Amino acid sequence: MLYHQKGNKVKRSNYIFAVFAIVAAIIFVLTGAFFCGSVSTPSTFWLTTVKVSDGDVGEASATFLLDRTRESQDGEISNDVSAAYIFIGEIYTCQESGEVTVYFDFKTEYSADDRYVDRETVVLNANSRYGWIEAFSGKEISSCSKVKVHTPYEIEIGEIVFAFKDGEKIPVKSVESQTAYGQNPFKDAEYAVDEKNSFYLSDRVKDTLTPYEIGEMSAAYGLFTGGKTVGSSPLTTLFNSISILIFGRNTFAVRFFSIIFGYACVIMIYLMFFRLFGKDEISILASVAVLAMGATFGSITVASASVPTFFILWAYYLAFGFYAKEVKFEDKRSTVFNLLLTGIAIGLSLSCGVKRIVSLAGIPVIWGLSLKNLSADFKKEYEASSGIKKDNIFVAYHKKKSAYAKLMPLCFAIIPVFLLAVFYAVSAKPLTAEYGFGFWRSMLVDVGNSFKVDFSLSLFVEFIGVGGAANAIPKYIALFSVLFVTIGFFFGDNKLKPAARSVGRKFVLVSVAFLSLLISYSLGYGDGFNAFGAISVFYSGYIPLLICVVGELRGEKAYRGLIIGAIILLAASFVASDAVLKLIFNI
Repeated sequence: MLYHQKGNKVKRSNYIFAVFAIVAAIIFVLTGAFFCGSVSTPSTFWLTTVKVSDGDVGEASATFLLDRTRESQDGEISNDVSAAYIFIGEIYTCQESGEVTVYFDFKTEYSADDRYVDRETVVLNANSRYGWIEAFSGKEISSCSKVKVHTPYEIEIGEIVFAFKDGEKIPVKSVESQTAYGQNPFKDAEYAVDEKNSFYLSDRVKDTLTPYEIGEMSAAYGLFTGGKTVGSSPLTTLFNSISILIFGRNTFAVRFFSIIFGYACVIMIYLMFFRLFGKDEISILASVAVLAMGATFGSITVASASVPTFFILWAYYLAFGFYAKEVKFEDKRSTVFNLLLTGIAIGLSLSCGVKRIVSLAGIPVIWGLSLKNLSADFKKEYEASSGIKKDNIFVAYHKKKSAYAKLMPLCFAIIPVFLLAVFYAVSAKPLTAEYGFGFWRSMLVDVGNSFKVDFSLSLFVEFIGVGGAANAIPKYIALFSVLFVTIGFFFGDNKLKPAARSVGRKFVLVSVAFLSLLISYSLGYGDGFNAFGAISVFYSGYIPLLICVVGELRGEKAYRGLIIGAIILLAASFVASDAVLKLIFNI
């Protein structure tokens, strides 16, 4: 809600916001068209995943029985003895060289485990996405009906598919498989992933699925079939299930909600910074800066990656509103509504991964600052009053305190825990199957597993710019803004410090959110590709703070010039970024 301005300015702000929303919608519709694709996942395939944790302790292997009989055009059943073509999905390895050797031993049905008719040795490279690699062009299998696939390396093979000479898939049955720990990864295979009816090597985003998306699709499909795969979080699994139910098992379905929530993130960024600054140009600047950094926009090309980012931003948006206005309790209905929505936003954020409680740690801090300001205002008003008015002020303040004492537990505990339990209950079957306990114990185990600390400084590399130069430019500007405003706020001279303090409350709110997310992702509580997404929003927030400080120092003309120059530069960086170039050229 744009409530900072009145009269004609409100209409002007609403028109600007509408134009911004339409332009952003066009960008995201185009993104969906180019990045989502329509790659299907035939339900008849096996999810043939081979894993081994350490190549020194055992050999990963899998043996398949090939069904080489098929019906010919005249209706006769024949035993096709033509060559078998073998295709392999993505290969993961910890080998420093990035290469692994995989052996294909062709056997008769009754061959001993260490015997084979012929062996094919293939050296494969690791790939970053789930694509198809033709292991070799073909192998005569006139006397062979079994194939043992094995490797002594630490490796994970995403999928293996056998095909006849004409490209038709050969039905297979997993006879046996093992890893270093003796597990059988084929036993409960629910489905496998295939880009299209034909096999080819592709690294285009729209034609490939990431390993994360494969796991998420398996978990989502498992909600319908009673599968045993637990997704990354109960809420994102539910969203993916709904999308798959509507659109089928394909790349569009698994990325649909990411596009929707990615667009919602941009709208939320605009509204959040309008709530902070009350200026349209600042909202546009902040939104363009976040897009130019790449992580928030890029996350829409991966399943559900933008969903938790939106709920985190929504929670902070509500907290900023509480700090600015609702804490005064002037409109009881509005304040209660804000607090209830905050509890819902926190609950939905936690339902996207309980570990995000650290990312949300800034919200109680902002509430604490809000109540501190309320207390300070009360003391000033109380001391300046007398008689009946003084008593009324005292009674009104303590009524507010009493109301907050009742509302805080509801928003911080009851609503979030209730929503978390509800969404976990939706995934109860795969959850209990995964852990082998009852629902509540399985839920607690899964929650506990979320808090495994994986401390890393790699995220800090993002602050100085990684990837293409276009994505680095806004990060350099943000880094300079952080240093300039922070130094000016705490250590500035007689001119700089007052200018920096002029945006003091905004600086505190942005910094509290920024530091909460920074701590969370430093502990490893981010989600890989999207780890920089939410934090980049508040990192970008220092850019308008810098411009406002310079405006205080140099005047309105300097402020306007910097705003226009920054928007143009950041918009150019966004257009030249890797994600947009891939969208334009469909690579």
